[in-house]
Amino acid sequence: MYSTALYGGPTLNDSLSVGVSYAEEGILLADYASYLLFESTGCLRVTAADLFLYPNTKAACEDDSSDLHEVATHALDPMIQRLITESGLMAQDNVSAIGPASSR
Repeated sequence: MYSTALYGGPTLNDSLSVGVSYAEEGILLADYASYLLFESTGCLRVTAADLFLYPNTKAACEDDSSDLHEVATHALDPMIQRLITESGLMAQDNVSAIGPASSR
C-alpha cells in the first residue's frame, strides 16, 4: 500500500466491481507530501502546513537527549520503512511473544 501511495497505480478490478475508484497518481510529485516524507527535519507534532511553510517551527517534541528525538525529527519515510520492516519481523514471531512488553 505504501508503494502504491508513493508511485500511484490502477484501481484493482475487485474494487471497481463494487464502485470504488482510487486516485491513480502517486504523491511523490506533490511538493507538500514529498516534503513531509523526505525533507522535513522539524518536529512533526505541529500542523503539516506549518512545517511546510515554516520549517523551523518548534513544537512539544522529544528533546535532544531522548531516544525518540532522532526518529521524530527526520521526515516520515524512514519511520514508515521501519514500521514495514518491524511488521514483517513480528509476523514471523511466535504469537505468544507478541504483546505490549515485546521488543517490537
